[in-house]
Amino acid sequence: MPLDPSYPPERLSFMINDSSAKLVIADESLLELLPDYKGDILLTKDILNLPKSDAIIEKPQLDDFWL
Repeated sequence: MPLDPSYPPERLSFMINDSSAKLVIADESLLELLPDYKGDILLTKDILNLPKSDAIIEKPQLDDFWL
């Protein structure tokens, strides 16, 4: 779920908590907008250094989404 950095930090925190996000992918300069987030964070600068994987990713199924 994309987060707009122009939103107030309180709104961003609500959106993250409401979605039960397990991971935030963020630019390091924007972390100050999420002072209360305690979950895992992947910095954009580290994406290219992630290890290669042979994992097979299955397509999402309709039951995977909650409305």
